[in-house]
Amino acid sequence: MAAVRLLFDSLLMRGVVEYNPAARAKPPKLVRESSRTPVFEQAEIAAFLASIKPDTLKGIRDKAIFSVLLYSWCRVSALTSLKVADYYERSGQRWLRFQEKRGREHELPVHSKAREAIDRWLEACGLCLNPEAPLFPAFGKDRDRLIFRPLNRRSVLKLVERQADATGILKKVCCHSFRATGITEYMNRGGTIDRAQRIAGHQSSTTTKIYDRSRDRLTLEEIERVSIEGS
Repeated sequence: MAAVRLLFDSLLMRGVVEYNPAARAKPPKLVRESSRTPVFEQAEIAAFLASIKPDTLKGIRDKAIFSVLLYSWCRVSALTSLKVADYYERSGQRWLRFQEKRGREHELPVHSKAREAIDRWLEACGLCLNPEAPLFPAFGKDRDRLIFRPLNRRSVLKLVERQADATGILKKVCCHSFRATGITEYMNRGGTIDRAQRIAGHQSSTTTKIYDRSRDRLTLEEIERVSIEGS
């Protein structure tokens, strides 16, 4: 609808039409209670991470990438922009500094499992001595040689899709599935929406609620209360 209005505004300015017939048309209001992003079940995400072979440099890197996505709930664009210097120590705790939308910086303490995966990756690749290098660089076509170029979002999506296929996950998971899964599991374990909003770096808690699928489990439990004997 907005595109139609802009089209007629342009035609009006050029004198092609005498008025904009779409000027007062109101588009339908979309209210979405939950995201359509597929969420990993606990067994699925456990199998997904366990299926990564840590016997190659690429496997170690991929395990670190997926661990950061899952345990920090970061956007894939923030992940691909990470440098080695963005993984730093503060008061004995490791932190990650993410570059978010509109130039915002979002700093977050690193989950113990993500820290273990990142430390193993940096030890294996030797990038810890190069603070300006991408934290997760790409590999060459031979998949053995690092080319010190950051991954892009499409490359990470392909990694996710390939690993999901190898794990036997049929649903169409994507990079954002880790974000939705992290928020959902956090809420399932008694987390609060205010803290979830801060961890996710959302401007509004309304956005965070969209990713929270913990209510799906509660809804199913309530639906199952309806029991008809003999049916």
